[in-house]
Amino acid sequence: MLVADADHGARRPCVRYLIRRGFLVDEANGGVEAASAIMMMRPRIVLVDAALPAARSFLPSIREAGIPMIVMTTDFMEPATHAAGLLIKPFPLETMLTEVRRVLHLLDRADDDVPGRA
Repeated sequence: MLVADADHGARRPCVRYLIRRGFLVDEANGGVEAASAIMMMRPRIVLVDAALPAARSFLPSIREAGIPMIVMTTDFMEPATHAAGLLIKPFPLETMLTEVRRVLHLLDRADDDVPGRA
């Protein structure tokens, strides 16, 4: 999974919390870095700050790859059609974990529905 947020103080607690719960997590502090990480690691989920600088450089690659995205924002917004989830900052880390697990569960169910996959 990839956590992309320019705010180190917001990003690092999320990354540490997810790692402590057994997830493999990479992090990016900008759109260019996120785009590179997406191409190299092909994460199952991307948590992305809606205000991330240069986000336009990697959002198309997330959509094209079919990678679910959980958008993190400081202001309520209508959920984007391309987002699998929405977290309003500041959010409890347990809420983030619940949302990540929900999206992973949906992915696992979708994989079960594809012929030839178990």
